[in-house]
Amino acid sequence: MDTNKLGQEPAFPIDNTANYGNNEPGISKRFYAACAAMQGLLSNSNENMVTLNAEQLVFIAFEHADELLRQKNI
Repeated sequence: MDTNKLGQEPAFPIDNTANYGNNEPGISKRFYAACAAMQGLLSNSNENMVTLNAEQLVFIAFEHADELLRQKNI
């Protein structure tokens, strides 16, 4: 499985036959899953999470998103 392409398809695909003025595909499934993971991480009051900086939290959120997408594709 090519994990470089994992979750890169749009999270909410639209009907491309309609002309809405742009051809933007929207956010990827990977980014959407990372946003949900980040929301959970930020709502955690565990002292281990509170000491992490933003860059570390983003890294962890994407790790969780990637694992979610890998598990879905098994």
